[in-house]
Amino acid sequence: MPRIIGYRCPICKTVNPTEIKYCLKCGQWLLDTINEATPVIRGSYFKKTSNSRSLLSWKNILVAVVIGIILIAISSTRTITMPVLAFSKGTPVESKNYTWDYRGKSYQWEVEIPLSLLNYDRQITNDLQKYLNAGKSERQAMYKVMPSVQKKYLQDAIQKKLRSLGN
Repeated sequence: MPRIIGYRCPICKTVNPTEIKYCLKCGQWLLDTINEATPVIRGSYFKKTSNSRSLLSWKNILVAVVIGIILIAISSTRTITMPVLAFSKGTPVESKNYTWDYRGKSYQWEVEIPLSLLNYDRQITNDLQKYLNAGKSERQAMYKVMPSVQKKYLQDAIQKKLRSLGN
């Protein structure tokens, strides 16, 4: 039986890995039953794109892009501006500034997190810590009333700990 290595987007024709549900290029839902993505079988993808002329031109374009990026990186200043997350007006936030030096350049990063999100994260952390410090009967009682999100976090943390102990 042929092995499916990905799905071709019905809109932009991009080949996407099998694990992806949305096209990496245009965002089209690949599981759509109206505009169905076509499976790409191992070997068929290369047969359709084996035109040496198009590969040569793609190689030239790729080399030109890489050289352009390198030239821009060498000649430009090392400033990267990250997009600002927009919160509702009046949303209380906690800010933290990070600065560091690397290869003679100074970098600065300002992070803002809404207090509601930060408090939610802290509450989950505190609840999970209480759970881990509790006795067996207390844990059972706590687990029964624990929200499903916290149960998932707890299960993931336990699995991660078990994997780290196994290595």
